[in-house]
Amino acid sequence: MASSHDPPPPGNFPRLDVTNPTAVATWLAALRAALADAHAVTEDLLRPLRERELGHVKHRELYGDAIHTIDELLTFATPPDDR
Repeated sequence: MASSHDPPPPGNFPRLDVTNPTAVATWLAALRAALADAHAVTEDLLRPLRERELGHVKHRELYGDAIHTIDELLTFATPPDDR
């Protein structure tokens, strides 16, 4: 059984068109947003316990969502393997 971190089979998903400036700008904005989300969760997690806004369950959920999004965006931008 494949884990959630296994790459999808080649050719089964779209690729980023790096020749399209609008597509690249949209991709970069989405990547920045996901990184900002992961950073915000991590900052909250590193605060003293009484100063945190989120609980450990929400930290795990939000960080997991952000990392999953980052992974998907990087997969989308990875060129196909031409071997």
